[in-house]
Amino acid sequence: MGRLFPALIGIVSGYLLSAALGIIDISTYQAFDTAPLFAVPDLSYFGVSFSPALLIPFVVATICSSFKNVGDISICQKAGDLDWKRPEFSSISNGILSDGITTTVGGLLGGVGQSSSSANIGLALATRAISRYIAFAAGGILIFLAFFPKIATVFLVMPSPVMGAALIYMGSFMIVAGLGILTSRMMDARKTFVIGVSLMFGIGAYILPDTFSHMDPLISPLFESGLAIATILAICLNMIVRIGVGKEEAMVLSIKDPVADRVFTYLEMAGETFGARREVIAQASHAVAQTCVALLDFGLAKSDIRITTRFDDLNLDITIRYHGDTLPLPMHCPSEKEIQEDETAMKNLAGFLIRNYVDSIQSACKNGECTISIHYDH
Repeated sequence: MGRLFPALIGIVSGYLLSAALGIIDISTYQAFDTAPLFAVPDLSYFGVSFSPALLIPFVVATICSSFKNVGDISICQKAGDLDWKRPEFSSISNGILSDGITTTVGGLLGGVGQSSSSANIGLALATRAISRYIAFAAGGILIFLAFFPKIATVFLVMPSPVMGAALIYMGSFMIVAGLGILTSRMMDARKTFVIGVSLMFGIGAYILPDTFSHMDPLISPLFESGLAIATILAICLNMIVRIGVGKEEAMVLSIKDPVADRVFTYLEMAGETFGARREVIAQASHAVAQTCVALLDFGLAKSDIRITTRFDDLNLDITIRYHGDTLPLPMHCPSEKEIQEDETAMKNLAGFLIRNYVDSIQSACKNGECTISIHYDH
């Protein structure tokens, strides 16, 4: 019970403490007393109007809301899939589309814009209850409350300390989940700068609300909330710092180089530049280092080894080129007898172990020019 209803238990306890400490004033009781028990929702305010002055704020709010939805849906995907690796963009696209449709319908009915609730996602993460049937039940409860104002008033007059405590509890899970998604990818100085600056300006807008009060009226809507400032800064800075950053990195490994150190350092820096998942880069580092060590120890590489890494967020491809002889990559491990009697068995063993570090690998040689292609699903 405590695990599934922590927020409800906390809110009820907060109401009782607020009443005992006199935090709930007389107007709260009056609002509850005057509210009717049953009433049909009032549709007299229905109407459509358009104000050009609200166009820029609406566009800014739409952009911010869309990016927030991307984060919310990604966190939901991660919470519901233990093997989650990356955001599923088809699901995100459908979520943003449904958000736009409900906002359009809400506007035509004279209501407010609709958006995913980060607080409720935080509550779902806290309780580990993420079934879609809970959403259906919650929707039914909201419809029920629309016809029973007296019950709905209980939530409308919630004391600020109770509301704040509930938001802190649910928000903490959202913050940790968001940081978890950020840290699932490797970060270099560029990404750290973008995230850090955006967060500082976004939080600063609430700590020092007068900072942007003297902006030109034409662009002042862009600076009216910390969320808008952080979102716009993150988008603009990301586009700027990505200038000149490619999706391919290369390195030449000399026969006399410390192989493991250079390979690990190279792929670590490449992974940070690409924003790749740390576990994939770690696995690739071991595979490439073992491959290069095998090529040099067995005398298969007669020249420097050139390593090229390509990344497109879904695939990580590493190509190793050298002059020499091919490295065997058998599907089966050589037996103990073969290792003792066959001089080439150790090469086969090395190739077999390397194959187990990769999703797929191919080796080919033509006129002494050899290529080993390693692939990872990212």
